[in-house]
Amino acid sequence: MENFIFSINATLPLVLVVCLGVFLKRIGMLDKTFGSRCDTLVFKVTLPITLFNNLYNVDIRSDFDAKFVGFCAVVTIISIAAVWIGGGLFIRNQRDDLGEFVQGSYRGSIAILGNALLSNVYGSTAMTPMMVIGSVPLYNIAACLILALCAPMPVDASGNADAADRSRRSEQIKSAFIGILKNPIIIGIAIGTIVSLSGLRFPRAIESSMKSVASLTTPLSLLSIGIGFRGREALGKMNLSCIATALKLVIIPAVFLPVAIMLGFRGEALIAILIMLGSPTTPSAYTMAKSYGYEGTVSASVVVLTMLGSAVSITLGILILRTLGYV
Repeated sequence: MENFIFSINATLPLVLVVCLGVFLKRIGMLDKTFGSRCDTLVFKVTLPITLFNNLYNVDIRSDFDAKFVGFCAVVTIISIAAVWIGGGLFIRNQRDDLGEFVQGSYRGSIAILGNALLSNVYGSTAMTPMMVIGSVPLYNIAACLILALCAPMPVDASGNADAADRSRRSEQIKSAFIGILKNPIIIGIAIGTIVSLSGLRFPRAIESSMKSVASLTTPLSLLSIGIGFRGREALGKMNLSCIATALKLVIIPAVFLPVAIMLGFRGEALIAILIMLGSPTTPSAYTMAKSYGYEGTVSASVVVLTMLGSAVSITLGILILRTLGYV
């Protein structure tokens, strides 16, 4: 029960902030313009600083765990490939939503929500930066490629994609590769890793300022999701959203946790892997989907559903692992 309360305390407030965004839009206090600016601010400023801080506040030289980081990276690659291939084979009637579906199925919020959940169980831990190094760069590289390759193309009256739109898609794919190098999230991780390895320390005033900016990431992301959430359209695409949620919270963890156990991961490392695999879909998935021309309905739905479901799924996962004596 204690673990369940911890998980509820970590996830329910986030859902309530999404609901606040919906409410403020309904009464006209916030609009799509504000949501769009929030998306840009989070993607280009606050989230990169959050990831930088995660790495800045740990001594990678002494805390680096090559086996753990390697496992996170390999599992991330396999999960992305499996969901992308499977989605491409089975999603026929909603092709314009394929990119959102794939991203929502694998891209956990380990830097923000996962960190909160892991802190509830173990308090301060060095495992979050290790998860960030092993997974988050791959999350974002894959997201750039998947969203570009699967981006919806408008069709003309005859049902054919316009030549100009095909050209736009080609340019979008090319820019995706360039965008990987310019991706603010990846840059934040790279700089954070370098600074942590160098042992460089900033004055307290700068550290406090970065912490304050980073603290804006989650509320701004969640408000933006609430602003962009469209209930009727979400109901029409609930099939994809529910499948993505099941993959994110149940199926992927059920496949890879036994592998982690067989490889000898125990205690804090195993809980960290559980949270990496089963953490809620990151709110920035919605931001990135919108930036590539998607409606964002599936992304917003998956973010909300996984937030709600993770309180139960992660708690059950922790209880099962404790019952079996692995943590």
